[in-house]
Amino acid sequence: MKKKFEGKVISLPDNEWDKKVSANRWLSSDVILSTVTKEHKVKAIIHSSYCACEYKMKLNLFTFGKIKIQFPFTVIAPPASVDCIGYIGNVQDMIDDYRNKKGLFLILNLEKKDTLNISKNSAAVGKTLSSCIFFNSFENFENYLSKLRSSYRRRIKTALEKGQNLKALRINNVDFNNEIYELYLQVLKHSQFPLETLPITFFQLSNCNIDVFYNGNKPVAFVMYYINNSFMSFVLGGMNYNLRDAFDLYYNMLLHMLKIGIFNKVSTIDFGQTAENTKCRLGCGIEERYMAAFSGNRFITKLLCRFAPLLEYNQEIVKNNVFK
Repeated sequence: MKKKFEGKVISLPDNEWDKKVSANRWLSSDVILSTVTKEHKVKAIIHSSYCACEYKMKLNLFTFGKIKIQFPFTVIAPPASVDCIGYIGNVQDMIDDYRNKKGLFLILNLEKKDTLNISKNSAAVGKTLSSCIFFNSFENFENYLSKLRSSYRRRIKTALEKGQNLKALRINNVDFNNEIYELYLQVLKHSQFPLETLPITFFQLSNCNIDVFYNGNKPVAFVMYYINNSFMSFVLGGMNYNLRDAFDLYYNMLLHMLKIGIFNKVSTIDFGQTAENTKCRLGCGIEERYMAAFSGNRFITKLLCRFAPLLEYNQEIVKNNVFK
């Protein structure tokens, strides 16, 4: 007789939940609640050996390949599009418990050490989008530029010249309006690997920093990030694609992040996933991330394991010799 799923759905905010997930700020009650809409329903699952955040959505099982087939998945990940795991606790216990439910399940953004705790054939494990990490040891932005090889420094100076008339201003989160939100939706629309669409409340209720780039009085781009001691993370951004090339917006968004990180003497800047080649030209290194797909049906799980190479992300990253 098949066991019952032992995880318990809880209502947030919940003090016990927040205490258990305190090591992962993206699982806190306030973050999860800021992403909930009628269309985007997020559940907090608590168990004696794990806590997990889940939501349902249709995904292309072969996202990183040429085949396009949509399947309904329960995704175990933070409700915000960040490159960290959506659970706390024992990953194998979580998989074993979820396999007592019907359906397809996907755990995102596992690190290599996490995958070593997953039993063979209990889930199909493969690479997903890598994270781009910048290790900072520079006194200031000018010192950073001086350490670059000439071709990379020239590319940055070209971007800075194109964006010289833009003004970046910090805004209060509550002032994140529909005009700025539209810039986020434009990026999502152009994304090669789109996931969930976050509601405007996520930006308004978040305690992250939001800097908006203005051309005159018109917002044309923004970056959302947070700094925690010596660690900085680029969370999300948005831009006007009609003006992208004229102002070299994406490059200037990344350079803005670099300037802030170096100014604040952080040791690490996590630039997140996607656009690896562009970020590596600024001096980022690559840290691999993994995903695990499985089902409540053993036969389907075996099929997933068999075809795991077709599911994973295998884009080759060009190595750049950025610094002198």
